[in-house]
Amino acid sequence: MKTLVTKSFATFIVLFFTVIAMAQPADSLKITYDANKSGAGCQPIGAAKMYMHSGVGIGGANDVWESVVGNWGQDDGIGQMSPTGNVDEWTITIHIWDYYGVDRDSTLTNIGLVFRNEDGTMEGKSDSCSDIFIRGLATGTLTVENADGTAFEGVTASFLGVGIDDIASSFNSISAFPNPVQNTTNIRYITSENIDNLHITIMDALGREIATLYNGSQTAGMHTVQWDASNVSSGIYFYNFSNGSSIITKKLLVIK
Repeated sequence: MKTLVTKSFATFIVLFFTVIAMAQPADSLKITYDANKSGAGCQPIGAAKMYMHSGVGIGGANDVWESVVGNWGQDDGIGQMSPTGNVDEWTITIHIWDYYGVDRDSTLTNIGLVFRNEDGTMEGKSDSCSDIFIRGLATGTLTVENADGTAFEGVTASFLGVGIDDIASSFNSISAFPNPVQNTTNIRYITSENIDNLHITIMDALGREIATLYNGSQTAGMHTVQWDASNVSSGIYFYNFSNGSSIITKKLLVIK
């Protein structure tokens, strides 16, 4: 039996999904932190590594720290930043929906954040040594503030378009099948360009890296890596794509 789709209906479908795509909020967020500009007593100067511990708000204008990413004091790669080349300055690019595990039909409001070295013995905070806030996610007009609403100069935050340090710009698609997983899953990805440094890993719900699926240069085209989940227990896992400066994180569900 053939299905007849009229030209006008097909046009409506295209326009409908185009509007949905355009209505999605910006995704790729670059955050840069200058440890020299935190308040006295909370400047992690000379840290060998820097981690961002953060949480996003979902709902009202003052919501924050509802979905949190980071394991304090653990050198596990979750929220790890990269040096910019300037002394004590660090950066990270995140894809906020995947990074915080938030449904795309939710309204994201603010991000609360603090910084730390790898074991949590050094902290980076605001002018008054309290939490730092990125506000304006829902509108796209971002401000970085101290707890009292005054501007904090130690952090810059901006949404990215397609940029050279934004790994999402290098991919046409990333998917895992089957998902949920019982034994093995195939992760297929299509790259639109060559990638010099591609690192594909599996993380558990505690942020521990449990498998490396690929590490090296990657040519443009369609590729597949396989993860054998037969030796892990049921639960939520994540597969990460990183190029050293930004990361894409997607969820896997293992059911035994």
